Amino acid sequence: MRPFEHLQGCILTLLLLGGVPPLVATPPPTETGVPAVPIASFSQTLSGFQEGVLFLDARSPEDYFYGHIPGALNLPIWEKDFEPRLAAFLKSPQADRNKPMIVYCNGCCSTDSLFLAQRLRELGFTGVRTFRDGFRAWARADRPIAGGEAPGPAPTR
Repeated sequence: MRPFEHLQGCILTLLLLGGVPPLVATPPPTETGVPAVPIASFSQTLSGFQEGVLFLDARSPEDYFYGHIPGALNLPIWEKDFEPRLAAFLKSPQADRNKPMIVYCNGCCSTDSLFLAQRLRELGFTGVRTFRDGFRAWARADRPIAGGEAPGPAPTR
C-alpha cells in the first residue's frame, strides 16, 4: 500500500458519508436525486447473511479469492472488466431490483462498496445497503469465510 493511501480512503469515505451518519430508514436524496446509500450495521449484516440476503463484494478478484463472505458475488468496481461483469449481473436472476442486498469491501476506510452501491442505486436497486465495517470486521468476528474463484457474474463478451 502506498503511503497515505489508507488515510486518503478514510478521508474520502467520511466526505462521502458526511461524517459518521446514523442509520436512517429513508436517507435523503443526493444531488442527482438518487437516495443516499443506507448503511447496514454489523448485526443487520449478520441477520441478512442468516436470512440469505444477496451479498456483493466490491473488492478485487484477488482479495475475493483469498476470502469472502460465503455466497457473495464479486463485482470489483475498479477492474477493467467491471462493465461486462455488471452487465452479466443485471441479466442474472439475482439482480432483483426490489430485494435487499448488501455490498461490502475491506472496511470503513475503503470506498469501493459505497461506489458500487451508489451505482446500483442509480440503476434502480432500492434494497441496496452497504456494510461499512466490511470484510475485515467480518473476519475479525470469526464469521464464516469462503475462498476460491468468484461465482458469477462472469463477464459477457
